Amino acid sequence: AVAIFCETGDRCREGSALAGLGRALNEAGRSREAMTAYEGAIAIYRETHDQHLEGITRKNLQRAQARAAQEP
Repeated sequence: AVAIFCETGDRCREGSALAGLGRALNEAGRSREAMTAYEGAIAIYRETHDQHLEGITRKNLQRAQARAAQEP
């Protein structure tokens, strides 16, 4: 989904797809990959001036960072 929204230039949905990917990766225990997805979503939310979704995604990023810190 991320690639499709990127190709079509739909930045809002691209950000949402990246945030969703981050959530799925973090739930699967792949927190470092989740962090990358969250960072991409945050960049898009900044670009589109969506402070609400940026804030939510920052919180999710912090959770992934905490989880990554506990991994070997």
